[in-house]
Amino acid sequence: MVLHVNHKSMPTSQTWSYTITYIEILYVETLLILSRISHAQLM
Repeated sequence: MVLHVNHKSMPTSQTWSYTITYIEILYVETLLILSRISHAQLM
C-alpha cells in the first residue's frame, strides 16, 4: 500500500477528505470481516 503522498501537491482539505474516506473504507471492511468470522463461529 502506498500511503506516502506528496502533501504539497494537493490542498489540505482534499487530503483530509481522502484520508477519512480511506479510513472509513478500511473500518467498514474490517467490521464486515469480523462479523463474518463471528457469524461463522456461531454456526
